Amino acid sequence: MRIYLIRHGKTEGNALNRYIGSTDSPLCAEGIEKTRLAGGSPELKSVIVTPLRRTQQTARILFPNAEQRICYGLREIDFGDFENRSATDMEHDEAYRKWVDSGCVDACPNGEGIDGFSDRAVVAFAQEVETGDAQILATVSGETPRTYHVRIEKISDADPRRNMVIRVVDKALLARTGGIVQGMSGSPILQNGRLVGAVTHVLVNDPTRGYG
Repeated sequence: MRIYLIRHGKTEGNALNRYIGSTDSPLCAEGIEKTRLAGGSPELKSVIVTPLRRTQQTARILFPNAEQRICYGLREIDFGDFENRSATDMEHDEAYRKWVDSGCVDACPNGEGIDGFSDRAVVAFAQEVETGDAQILATVSGETPRTYHVRIEKISDADPRRNMVIRVVDKALLARTGGIVQGMSGSPILQNGRLVGAVTHVLVNDPTRGYG
């Protein structure tokens, strides 16, 4: 199983070095051409895109036969007052300089910060999940990574670090490790051919169950 996270092709705003987040810009001619040259896969059946045209155009070029599933929570960060402006435009803007000095992580005026963006992206991934059968991709005792069967028992957006409760049901993994053990943190959780999360914690009183 391979999971690809693909950035959209170039837009006019990208070419002009502007901050383009919530602005719904289409691909520019150069972006279309370079995306075509990147290749793609006509065999792919489903791809997740955002409501923004540039992501849908990119997906249509690379994966012409794939169903596009729009996920609003994965749209790009909203740069607020800095949107569609370049660093040169804002060279003497005090608010912009303060934001840059923060490492570009604080919330932009009338926009988002990294924490808010990350939280909604995590919740968006959780909304792509359903209770039921899933797999984790893990390496046990130095073997090559392989998938093991789990069940997603519960889904919640109350804590971004604990969006779901999973239970190991794979007999081979249970026989070998007894469940989730040290070193499995970060193991990808897959469902319906999609990456939906990663193992974060094990339940101390029940190693067959954990959080993702």
